[in-house]
Amino acid sequence: MKTNYLKYTLQGEHSAGDVQRALGDSAQQGLIVRIDNIGGQTHLYIAVQGTIETVSAKKVAVPSGVKVEAVSELDVTKIV
Repeated sequence: MKTNYLKYTLQGEHSAGDVQRALGDSAQQGLIVRIDNIGGQTHLYIAVQGTIETVSAKKVAVPSGVKVEAVSELDVTKIV
C-alpha cells in the first residue's frame, strides 16, 4: 500500500506533546514523521497508509483553527 503524507498546521509554536494534546484523536491516523516550528506556526507531518480519500473517509473531527492538507514526500523531506 502506498504511503501518503498529511500536514497539520497549528497557530503558535508547540512542542510534540502540545501538538498531540491539541489534535487528540484527529492525528491518530498515522505515524508522525516531522514537526517544524516556523514563523509562529507549528507544522506536523504524518505518514498514512492508503489514499488520502480513505483517510478522509474516517471523518475524524479536526479541531477548529487547524489546517490539514495532503503533501508530497518531497515536502516532508525538504530542509527549511
